[in-house]
Amino acid sequence: MITLQRRLKILITIGILLMVVAGAKGFQNTPKEPKLVFEHHKVYYIGKKNSFANVVLATAYEGQLIVPRTPEEIEKDSIVVFDSEMLGSPQAKEYIREALSKGCWIVSIGGNNSGLMDMIFQRGVYLGPSDEEKKRMFLGQFNAPVVGFRLVKEGNYEYPSYFVSNTDNPREIMEGIYAWITGELLRG
Repeated sequence: MITLQRRLKILITIGILLMVVAGAKGFQNTPKEPKLVFEHHKVYYIGKKNSFANVVLATAYEGQLIVPRTPEEIEKDSIVVFDSEMLGSPQAKEYIREALSKGCWIVSIGGNNSGLMDMIFQRGVYLGPSDEEKKRMFLGQFNAPVVGFRLVKEGNYEYPSYFVSNTDNPREIMEGIYAWITGELLRG
């Protein structure tokens, strides 16, 4: 026959085990931050499968990534993301030319991001009276993990929109790009 004291120890042990199991399940079910969706823009990716750009997109972006076969496939007002390792290629020059002509957001993620601005300047994009100063300012963030550019056209006016980020956190990179493109801040 089990004594009252023994029954109490068994019940306490079972209660502790239940609390441990319930606590572990609650910890495992912690919700992840939702991935970002660009509802009104197609996202094109030009790069390698195993690059930092690919990691950023896989970590924090939810939606279809389009890998265009030709520059002409890029649609107006889209987001064109480059793996920075692709920037020196003749192929990249054609994609940038097409993206600029269609008012796209151009983003370079990875290591050689100053190459994006070099290519844009080489395309003859007029950035204002102090192009050299702006170029030095932009390249002063030499090879920041993320660089973005868009030539905004409103009526008869054109002006540049820049994005530079020094973080290497994939979630923070996508939040910054999202805020730049949509104008919406995700955190207060």
